[in-house]
Amino acid sequence: MMKFKKMITAAAAALVIAPVFAFTPPASANTDSHTEAHHHSLQRDKSLPDISTSLSVRTGNGTIEAGDRGITSSHVDHTEAFINRVALPAIKKNFAQLAHSVPQVNNPSYKVILFSHKNTYRNALVNAGVPTSDINNLVENTGGITDGTKIWIPLYAFNNRAEYAHYLAHEITHTVLHQAGLEAKLPVWLQEGISVYNGFTAHAELDPEGARELVVKLKESLRAHKLSGGVFSLQAGQEELLNAEYNVEALYSMAVNKLIKHRGVEGINKLLINLQSHGIVTSFQSAYGHSIYDFESSFLNRVNGSKDYLEQDLVNYYDDTQEVDLIIFNPGWRVSW
Repeated sequence: MMKFKKMITAAAAALVIAPVFAFTPPASANTDSHTEAHHHSLQRDKSLPDISTSLSVRTGNGTIEAGDRGITSSHVDHTEAFINRVALPAIKKNFAQLAHSVPQVNNPSYKVILFSHKNTYRNALVNAGVPTSDINNLVENTGGITDGTKIWIPLYAFNNRAEYAHYLAHEITHTVLHQAGLEAKLPVWLQEGISVYNGFTAHAELDPEGARELVVKLKESLRAHKLSGGVFSLQAGQEELLNAEYNVEALYSMAVNKLIKHRGVEGINKLLINLQSHGIVTSFQSAYGHSIYDFESSFLNRVNGSKDYLEQDLVNYYDDTQEVDLIIFNPGWRVSW
């Protein structure tokens, strides 16, 4: 498995960008001295719980809160600025047509909870009933966890402002689709690919060159998986995103990029608008003029076909002439309880 955070750290080191938040969490940031992960049976009605906090800021329909004592008002204020100045504008730009029928595009509800330290984040995941087998990977290698409108973020996972804005836009996109009743109607590859697109729109606003550098590294990782005999699929679910042998979100973003290259973001908007009153098969056919099954089959035949295809496709598609480069890093984990 590719360690996503390590890849990002290596790439970001060359960018000479200041950390998102300059702080070293004190030992006292751990609000619970018990840090071992214990087994919790996962029930179907589970969801991320609220965290007791004395630091909470309301912004629009959203809330930003401290998840432990290492989070200060400065961290909360910076997060509010990234959301309002970068993440939300990216979502509004790409969902302009959808906004006419989905008010959450312009004013989404969300609750972002920030964690400064691995121990407190680990404890919160344990207490939430996250499967023990997933907790270490979540703590070490991802940008957070989202359930409905709740987003938990480990700030220590991010190396620069562009990465952080990217993640916020990605996850708030999920909350918008969730509130609109659209997310459950979309296959996972479309959920994630669309969220990646919005995330990279935000990323490119702050650091387009850094975005391109990360794309190159992820391109190399996908190609290495293919050259080693690996096979790509569009069937991986949310749980499988965390432990897959390759960056599934990168592949899913490629599929959505093909749609955007064909019909622009207008096609995505038409798909989502149709999805409000129809199923995915009818909505996709109306937006793109062919069935979703034909598209999936064609895409997979190409990426799993010629060994040169993945290289050529990524080089041609992710070049400087494109409006934005679209592969994600530090994937968030989607709760499906």
